[in-house]
Amino acid sequence: MGHTYVDDIPFNRADCAKVGGLTSRELAQLELETFLQLDFDLFVTEETYVNMKKNLVLFARHAEALGSRKYLLAMSPAEQA
Repeated sequence: MGHTYVDDIPFNRADCAKVGGLTSRELAQLELETFLQLDFDLFVTEETYVNMKKNLVLFARHAEALGSRKYLLAMSPAEQA
């Protein structure tokens, strides 16, 4: 997402997903969720970035403990809290 926002020639989503160990669909879902949480405002303060990063790390650890990346992608924001 960040690369696409600041670069005129973005990488292919499939390539980015592959590097991150995701499918293109999973990456698209994560991008959409991030856009929704940011209310589609791609400029964020450092405080917002730090808070989102902290929440993402906590959520990823929770999903990993459950042994399911698909669980991570299926949860709604309300379920993540």
